[in-house]
Amino acid sequence: MKSHRFPVIPALILFIFVLILFLPSFLGNRGIFHDDQAMEEFPRYYFVARNLQKGNIPFWDPHTWCGAIPFYARYYANTYYLPLWPFFLSADLTDLDQAYIFLIMIPLFLHYWLASLGMFFFLKRVIKISAFSSLVGALFYIFSPAFSYAYVWQQVVVLQSWLPWLLVLYYSLKQRIRLWKFIVAGVIFNFIITAACPSLLPFVFFIWLALIIPDTINRCKQGKTTVYRPLLVALVIVLIGCCLSAVYLLSSFEGVKHTEEHLILSPQASLAEEKGSLHPVFLSTLFIPDLFGNITGGNFDKLNPVHDLAFWDANLSGGVFVSFFVFLSFLIFSQKKQRRESSLEKNLYFLFFILLYLFSILCVLGRHTPFYLNLIGRLPLIGQLPRPVRYRLIQCFSAAVLGGYAVDYLKHKSKLYPAGLKKKALIYISFSFIIILLCVFYPFSQKEKKVYVWSEQPLDSVSESFSGTSAIGRYSSEWPVTKLRVMFSGESKGEIRLADDSPVSPYEGKLIKRYNVKNPGWHEFDLNIPPHKFFWFVSSRNLPIGYKRAGTPVRTFSYKEDRGIWGENPYINSLWFIQQKEENIVPLYRRIFDRGPLSAHVKASLVYWLAGILLILGGSFIFSANRAVYAFALFAAAELMLFSSFAFYGNSFNSYEGPNFIPHRKRYSLPSQNPILRKIVYDIPELQKKGSYRFASDYPFYDNFSRINGGYSLMGYEMHPLERRFKKAIEEAYGMDIG
Repeated sequence: MKSHRFPVIPALILFIFVLILFLPSFLGNRGIFHDDQAMEEFPRYYFVARNLQKGNIPFWDPHTWCGAIPFYARYYANTYYLPLWPFFLSADLTDLDQAYIFLIMIPLFLHYWLASLGMFFFLKRVIKISAFSSLVGALFYIFSPAFSYAYVWQQVVVLQSWLPWLLVLYYSLKQRIRLWKFIVAGVIFNFIITAACPSLLPFVFFIWLALIIPDTINRCKQGKTTVYRPLLVALVIVLIGCCLSAVYLLSSFEGVKHTEEHLILSPQASLAEEKGSLHPVFLSTLFIPDLFGNITGGNFDKLNPVHDLAFWDANLSGGVFVSFFVFLSFLIFSQKKQRRESSLEKNLYFLFFILLYLFSILCVLGRHTPFYLNLIGRLPLIGQLPRPVRYRLIQCFSAAVLGGYAVDYLKHKSKLYPAGLKKKALIYISFSFIIILLCVFYPFSQKEKKVYVWSEQPLDSVSESFSGTSAIGRYSSEWPVTKLRVMFSGESKGEIRLADDSPVSPYEGKLIKRYNVKNPGWHEFDLNIPPHKFFWFVSSRNLPIGYKRAGTPVRTFSYKEDRGIWGENPYINSLWFIQQKEENIVPLYRRIFDRGPLSAHVKASLVYWLAGILLILGGSFIFSANRAVYAFALFAAAELMLFSSFAFYGNSFNSYEGPNFIPHRKRYSLPSQNPILRKIVYDIPELQKKGSYRFASDYPFYDNFSRINGGYSLMGYEMHPLERRFKKAIEEAYGMDIG
């Protein structure tokens, strides 16, 4: 009979590893108080704690957006995540620094440790590998990019922390039904839901299916009558978890009802942003995570071969030694002798995690391959999520499983099936060499894009749509125009023309494209309009065109024809003119021969990779496989700690700005060190005592600090879910649209 005693030593080792990561912050040497954690998360936690300590569950937020936000309907607020309530109820809110440590740092630290323990148990009891191999796999998980950049959004960490525990309880129930197990599993699923990170929930189900489908196949192969038992167990867990989370789910549905998202939820819209899809050249991050400077973003704007990719999304779970173990798992699984030794259940698990790993790679590439758009992009709800790079969570989880599998093979079974570690190492080195070579010599050209949203109609006369049978607009640009996006509210035909001068008639000029739109919605046309040419859009039918609340780009402009200039205009979103020019980027191999910090960075990255493959090559020739695994695992742990620490303490969360460019991007160890927070928390309340003032900062993120001082602000971090009746009332009162 197998022992299920708590693994004290592995738990202690994992605790020490997590403590090493957090120690600089706990000691005040390095800070992580910045970005979303400072502007949105800490003020929200403080607000919830103050209400709970008064005996109230906050249903409304009176402090931001003039009190028009229904806090109960915020589907990104983890008010109902009960494990945080002891911290909410016992935090000393009279001391900001102590409150920050108690509300943010300690829960964050505990959830990192919880995630590592959960992955350890999952690998040990479900995947059935050794304690040492499970320990290595757990480190692969918690020091992956899925965690390294998530600390500014604790909801992501919470969801990822409970995921392996959910799978452990599911597996235990699949083997033996017990009521208490169902209750515990339902509570864990409740924690995953109330963590308030709905955009990651589909990925939880994708990973869960990697167990449910193999379990179903296994039972079918064994001829068992209860072939649907795994699926039924999962459904019961989901049902219990949803019932326990009803208060959050129902209020979230209310929030969705009163929310206008900034992106149109369609497969095309989810791929509209370049930063939503990982460019294929970034597959090199499987071996050199920081080749393009995308660990901290320090050199990302100068080395990045694609324009709009966010640096914290631009690397996968990888590294010379991490990917070596993952690659080994592919080669090991291909051996028939090894598969014969393992059970059908174990073989099916690893087959599906290999498929899941490859699936996630294809998904994060998004619009750069036809896979996502033609397969995942067509699925309801899941295909409508923006940024396919978020599928990286699946890749990080799968890498932990496959890495642990390879470690276990080298440690215990390499003597039984000696297929040659040297041969496997040479195959891996050759494969990584080809990928790095293609990346280094790829002839990059950087596409710089500008998006203008424009109409000639004056702001005070813009209606919900534009009439047809007229030229919507004319303008001249110094850049060539590559695309035109138009929001149609019905069937329409039209023409796009260009001319050297502003024409008198909309039908003059050169015809370059006719279109015939059958369905309403956004439609995009590829164009090739030279710079400094007037062009316009003509509807041949009297149907409305455009809808000003259809979406909001990063920057919007309108062309003032009488003045001959462009002016900012955040209100009209009917036509998108996408102007694009190409600038040559020096290939990375040319950087090697340059002088300066960029050259030094590229050289250091390539030297790191070269040193890593030489260590792998030397270790595989000097040691036997079951001895080399300890050295390789040690190097992998050091590699993970190094890159994770860089991401944890060194990034600025902005690709094109230094960490101090905007004050909120500067890091602080404690809230009291932030001058903006001190000013708003301590100075503004004195002014507000004189009357019912609302304050507004030049950066709306700062307005969230009013939740800490108990004052009232005009704006805040975000306005949704701001109910439409309040939005309409503000618009009517001030006579202008709130964009």
